[in-house]
Amino acid sequence: GINAEYMGEIVEELLRFFVDQGLHECFAAALYTCYELVRPDVALELSWRHNIVDFGMPYIIQLVKDYTDRVDGLEGKLEKMKEQVAKVGSGPVHLPEPTLAIMGPPGIMPMPGGMGMPYAPGMY
Repeated sequence: GINAEYMGEIVEELLRFFVDQGLHECFAAALYTCYELVRPDVALELSWRHNIVDFGMPYIIQLVKDYTDRVDGLEGKLEKMKEQVAKVGSGPVHLPEPTLAIMGPPGIMPMPGGMGMPYAPGMY
């Protein structure tokens, strides 16, 4: 299939064509129809520079609503994470052991047993 970046470029050219030809209703329809492919800065700039903000406003309103919903969702997730951390309290924190050997010269693997754990032959 055709990738989204290429499709976005085509949509941007189409939007520019519509405003250059004075086809403001087509501009508004393309913003609506191609919503997922339109870069917000392009829509705002074309609307403003061509004095057709009224035609771009439905897109802008939808964009602000979508971004607000996304931020609200992220804030909700963050609040749940904070609550989970608060439930754990001051008890021991168990962090996963790193999977990359970042200590020592390159090419030398750390001893089995993990970080901070003594190595005992036959342990594995």
